[in-house]
Amino acid sequence: MDLCQGLNLISIHPITTDSELNYILDAIEETVSEIEEWEKDYENDVYINEFVHKDAADRLGDAILGWFSLASDPVRPVEG
Repeated sequence: MDLCQGLNLISIHPITTDSELNYILDAIEETVSEIEEWEKDYENDVYINEFVHKDAADRLGDAILGWFSLASDPVRPVEG
């Protein structure tokens, strides 16, 4: 995978607990350590410049097709 420059911001509020902060830091550490394995599950959609999980792409396509099938249903006139 090509390296892309980017910026991620994490806002830590003054009332964030040590436990919450450790959870965030552990998640970052796990992401860094597992990146080579986890990146196999994603594909880059060059049209929207987003990484999409391989399984989610099919579900998203089905959902979008569902929108159009609803639009093609005949509309009944309002009686009155």
